[in-house]
Amino acid sequence: IITLRATDIKIDGFNETIGRMSRISSRMGFNSPNAVGNGGSVVVNTQNLRLSNGGQIGVSTFAKGSAGSLTVTASESIEVTGAYLPKTGNLIASGLQAIVDREAVGKGGNITVATPQLNIMN
Repeated sequence: IITLRATDIKIDGFNETIGRMSRISSRMGFNSPNAVGNGGSVVVNTQNLRLSNGGQIGVSTFAKGSAGSLTVTASESIEVTGAYLPKTGNLIASGLQAIVDREAVGKGGNITVATPQLNIMN
C-alpha cells in the first residue's frame, strides 16, 4: 500500500529530458510480464489535490494479477486539468486511473473519490 498524506498535493507535468510524467502509482508487473500476484493499493488523504499538465495517480496491472484500488479523499477540493503532448505525439491526460494492460490477465482496480468539490476541465 502506498499512503500519501499532505495538506496540499500538486502533481504537475511531464519531464521531456528524462521522458517521464509526474505520477504516483502502483504498477503490478510493469517490465515483468511473467509476474504473478495482485498490485498494491494507493491511498491519498489531503485537503486539496491538483493534477495538471499530465499529472496522474493510478493503479495498474501488466501481468497475471489484478490492479490494486485507488482511494482519494480531499476534504476541500480536487482539480484535474489539462494534458501534455510530448514529442512522441501520444497525449498524456491528467487524471485518476485504474488500468489493465491489453496483455494482462486480471481485473482493474476500483477508484473511490470523496470530496465536496470536484473540478475536471480541459
